[in-house]
Amino acid sequence: MTRLLTSVSAQTSAELHDCIYRAFSVGAECVELRLDHLTEDVTPETLAGMLAELAPGTWVVTLRSAKEGGGAGASDGERLTWLHATGGGLGGWLDFEHRALSDQACAAAWEELRAAGLDRWILSYHDFSGRPTEVGSIAREIASAGDEVVSKVAWRGEGASDNLLAFELMRALGDRVIAVVMGEVGMASRVLAKKFGAAATYCALSEGGETAPGQPTLEEMLHRYRWGDLTAATKWYGVLGAPVSHSLSPALFNRIFDRAGIDAVYLPMLVGGGEAELVEFLGQCAQRPWLDVGGFSVTIPHKSAARRFVGSRIEPLAARIGAVNTLVMGDGHLHGYNTDYAGALDALCVGLGCERVDLRGLPVDVLGAGGVARAVVAGLNDCGCAVTVYRREADAAAAAELVDELGGQVALWEDLPRRSGRAVVNCTPLGMSPQVEDSPLPCDGLTDKPLVFDMVYNPVETRLLRDARAAGCPTVDGVDMFVRQAAAQYRLWFGDPPDVASMRSVVLEALGG
Repeated sequence: MTRLLTSVSAQTSAELHDCIYRAFSVGAECVELRLDHLTEDVTPETLAGMLAELAPGTWVVTLRSAKEGGGAGASDGERLTWLHATGGGLGGWLDFEHRALSDQACAAAWEELRAAGLDRWILSYHDFSGRPTEVGSIAREIASAGDEVVSKVAWRGEGASDNLLAFELMRALGDRVIAVVMGEVGMASRVLAKKFGAAATYCALSEGGETAPGQPTLEEMLHRYRWGDLTAATKWYGVLGAPVSHSLSPALFNRIFDRAGIDAVYLPMLVGGGEAELVEFLGQCAQRPWLDVGGFSVTIPHKSAARRFVGSRIEPLAARIGAVNTLVMGDGHLHGYNTDYAGALDALCVGLGCERVDLRGLPVDVLGAGGVARAVVAGLNDCGCAVTVYRREADAAAAAELVDELGGQVALWEDLPRRSGRAVVNCTPLGMSPQVEDSPLPCDGLTDKPLVFDMVYNPVETRLLRDARAAGCPTVDGVDMFVRQAAAQYRLWFGDPPDVASMRSVVLEALGG
């Protein structure tokens, strides 16, 4: 069984006691007590009394050295003695650094403590500079020390593929190892530890209380990532991008998976090393069917790189757009799709009360010429709409290229007050938080009461939409677009259509609306 360790630290024993019981009240399975952050003069006997109140097997006690990311300044031998005097013989786990055992006297003292056979040990190895060259050998060497010893290796992640190395160690050593990729890039190594049968993984009691880089909170692990429901068969989905911490997709998909009873988890996957890192990660995923990758969402800045990665395994319209935002695993390969255009068309049809076939000949004004506009214009032209792209001076070249490749005509931004399309689609970030009073379209461009569709979803009601409603225009907000492109991804992954209304409620909740 993989233990979810909630790491707690405090400056006083009273605060530590409070943290322990707060963790268990929230739903923690096990706690790690970081004693190296205590600043008061407290005895091992006092702490041992605190540990004796806890059930055996539900705690780990750690006195981490400063050189391995902790706060304890005592010698290795002193720390070992203090650690054992605190938690020895009480039925928990004692965490001590593997490097300290290179000292002959310290190693002899540890072996003497082990000889009593009363304790279980976690021998830890940390590297905050990056991935150790021989991390696999280190993990195996520690695990070979005996049945009562668990190997813990933790290193600063250098790329998304570090997670796959951690999974390889978990598969090889099972409950004899804890393998942690530190930092935001390592979220998968923490959440999927249960899938791959590791001894444990770590989380923080609350936001701001992390004892190592990249720890999710206990609340996130239990509820967003559904720790209690993860199994060896859990399918892996996620969003690949940089940044991804702001993404609403993990909150959305994990809630929908839960409601649909799907054994799957959706993770934010930071891929910050450009196209080379993306290609390495996706290639390694495709070569490892045991990962149970179902698919990925792809966001900025990797949509074009994902299109190049899939090559000919791509839907025709996504190939024309030149961008992939959805990857689906099939036959040992990742296949590319674009649901941005599908989400936009579906949202537009709902707003107009029509089907896609009814869009033929509809004049539509598209504001902007970036990546989002490219997907929208491709979809509109595929449906036979008459598209006009309004571009700013800086977008002249992009707009010309867009209509040359996908169809339509270009108009100047200054001509917006004289626009005449039956629908207006804002594909610019104007009006996005925190510049919430910005709008791409002056009110005198709304006198003919077109349908106004704003791709911005934060805030949900933008200045453009407020002005449009005041002018009597029908409107479609960016949440609808976001939800419908996500619904299209869900259909690609699972075949069945999701409950769009339920998805919208989840997104609005995440946005605080």
